[in-house]
Amino acid sequence: MHRARAYGDVVMEAETRGKTLAAARIRALAPEIERARLRLGRPPTLGVVATGDTTNRRFVAIKQEAFERAGAVLQPEFLAAGADTNSVRDVVTRLGRAAGVDGIFVQFPLPAAVDGQACADAIEPGKDVDAASAASLGRLLAGQPQFLPAAPAAVLELLSDGVGELLQRTVIVVGADGVVARAILLLCVARGAICGITAPDDPALPDQLAGVDAAVFTDALPPRDALRLVRSGAVLLDAAYYLPRRPDHWLQDRTRSQLGAFLPQYGNVGPLTVALLMEATVRAALAPTRAR
Repeated sequence: MHRARAYGDVVMEAETRGKTLAAARIRALAPEIERARLRLGRPPTLGVVATGDTTNRRFVAIKQEAFERAGAVLQPEFLAAGADTNSVRDVVTRLGRAAGVDGIFVQFPLPAAVDGQACADAIEPGKDVDAASAASLGRLLAGQPQFLPAAPAAVLELLSDGVGELLQRTVIVVGADGVVARAILLLCVARGAICGITAPDDPALPDQLAGVDAAVFTDALPPRDALRLVRSGAVLLDAAYYLPRRPDHWLQDRTRSQLGAFLPQYGNVGPLTVALLMEATVRAALAPTRAR
């Protein structure tokens, strides 16, 4: 049974808030999908490059079902066993040249032997709907993004939904200091938030959590005891939707009871990421340079 908790003027449906927001965005996108279909003579289409293992096929199938329900198309390109950087780049390049593909999404992780950034850098700029290439990330750093990285943008929307205006709010990203964490940081800072990244095993984490308005967990969880000082009314968002299910009750009941909202691993960042990828794909399809 899903709990709902008031936070300011917002009611947080903690278990499935991301699903709720995603459904609303996709409903609002329907006229634009139809406009793209009429203009192009086909539905807006996202090409997805992914490995063919069971987990990645499941993630692709979730996205594909959502696109189909909305009247859009997701075209999967599953990599052959033993794929290397050059073969993956070839797939990305082919999709970039395809007139019937509007956006390209490279689903990580790729095989260990593949240079993921080199593959992302091969995405045609006008089709880089997840802002995965170095060029797109550079535009993000410069404050002039054409597209936003979908999962970090989903985190931003969920935080904004939970705490309201982010100006002068304090946000901590708990996880590895990698591309995803830095993108979350950049997007929050652009909204005026005061942000930082810290490792889940940092001894200073309990004291840091005591003063924040929101915390985002991007990979490994901190020890349960690290959350003992979380401030009353804070929002905790578990953004590791791509990882196996967390242990039951990893968050202590006494901590959970004092939160403004707890948005768990599934039903939040994942669904909203799919909706944002769909929006970006439709926007790419309707760009002035697109032709029939």
